[in-house]
Amino acid sequence: MIKKEIMDQLNDPLKLEKLYRSNKNIFKCAIFELAEEKPESKILQFWKARFESNKLNKIPFQTLFNISLICIIAFLFLRLPNFFLDPEWFYPRFLPVTLFLSLAAYYQFLKFNSRNTLIIVGSALVVTTYGSLLPNIDNSDSAMMSILHLIPIGLSLFGISYLGNNLSNISNRISFIRMCGELFIICVLLFLGGGVFTLFTVGMFDLVGIDVENWYMLNVGLLGTVTIPICSAFLFDYFFKDRIYIASLLAKVFAPLFTMLALFYVIVMIANGKTPFNDREFLIIFNAFLILVLAIVSLSIISRDGEKPSLYEDGINTLLLVITISINALALAAILFRLFEFGISPNRFVVIGLNIIVFIHLFRLLFSHIHLFQGKSNIQATKIKVVDYLSVYVAWSAIVFFILPLIFNYQ
Repeated sequence: MIKKEIMDQLNDPLKLEKLYRSNKNIFKCAIFELAEEKPESKILQFWKARFESNKLNKIPFQTLFNISLICIIAFLFLRLPNFFLDPEWFYPRFLPVTLFLSLAAYYQFLKFNSRNTLIIVGSALVVTTYGSLLPNIDNSDSAMMSILHLIPIGLSLFGISYLGNNLSNISNRISFIRMCGELFIICVLLFLGGGVFTLFTVGMFDLVGIDVENWYMLNVGLLGTVTIPICSAFLFDYFFKDRIYIASLLAKVFAPLFTMLALFYVIVMIANGKTPFNDREFLIIFNAFLILVLAIVSLSIISRDGEKPSLYEDGINTLLLVITISINALALAAILFRLFEFGISPNRFVVIGLNIIVFIHLFRLLFSHIHLFQGKSNIQATKIKVVDYLSVYVAWSAIVFFILPLIFNYQ
C-alpha cells in the first residue's frame, strides 16, 4: 500500500515529504525496495541516498576510544596532584588550560596536523611551566591577572587545533566563533544537568547518614568537569552541526533587550548621579557589560544571512554599538581618572588595556555597519571585522600572562 502511495506522489515533493513524516520507518523500507525495483528513477535514488547518508553519522569506535582516552588522561592529570599539592594553587593554574587542551587533543585526533601539534604542545609546556613559577594569587595581583588570561590563551590553542591548515581562512574563523557560541550553550546545559544529578546524589546519600560530598566532587565531579567540554564538542560535530543555532538565536533575541537595558542604564545613571569615577564595583560592572555586549554583537553579526542590510537586525546592532561605545568611553575616562588619582596597578593596567582594545574593535564594527547602510560594504565584510581582530586579543592575553608580572615585579 505504501509503495503504491509513493509511486502516486512521486512527482509531488511536498506530498512525498508529508507521506514520509507520517510513518518514517515504513516509508524508508518502501523506498529501498522501490529503488531496487526501479533503478532508473532519479527521485527514488535521491531518497535512497538521503537515507543512506544518515548512516554516515554512525559513531566510529575509534572516536569513542579517543574521547575516553583524553578524558581519563585529563582527569588523572588534575586528580593525582591533589594528593600532594595545594588545590587552591594547582587548579587555577592548570584546570582552564587542561580543559582547552583536551578539546585541542580531540580535534587533533579528528584531523591530525603535525605543525599544529608541535605549536600546541610547545605552547602548553611553556605556559604551564611559566604559570607554575608565578607566586600565589592571594599575595600578587599581577599573578592573579596573569592566570586569568590563561583562559583566552587556552581558547587560542583550541582554535589552532580546530582550524588545522586553515588558520588564516576567514570563513573557517567565522565557523569557529559560531561553534564556540554553540559549544558554550551545550556545555552550560550539560553542567546544569550534572549539577542537578550531583544535588540528588549527595542528598540521597546524606539521607542515609553517609557524607559523600567531598569524595564525589573530587572524583565524579572532576571527571564530569573534564568530560563535559569534549562531550559537547562531540555532540555538536556528530548530532547538532548545522542543525542548531541556539547561541546565534539568543544573540538576536538579546541584542534589542541589551540595547534597551544600556539606554535605560545610562539614563538612570545620569539621573542618580552615579558614575564609575568614584565607585570601583560600578566600573567592574561596566567592563563586564562591555565584554558581554561584544559577544552578543559578534554572534549576531556572524549569524546574519543575506547580503542586503536589515533595518531591524543591523539597525539594532548599530544602536547597541553606539550606546556601548559611549559607555566604553566613560569607562576609559573613569579608569584614567583612577590611574592619576591612585597610581598604576596590575588591575588598572589590564583593565585600561582591555578597554582600549575593545573600544577599537567596537569602533571598527560600528564603521562597518555604517558602510553597510551606505552601500559601501556587505555583510561578509562586517563578519570579517569580527574575526580579523582575534589575533589582537590573543596577543594582549600573552602580554598580560608573560610580561605583566615582570613589569610589576610579581606584586
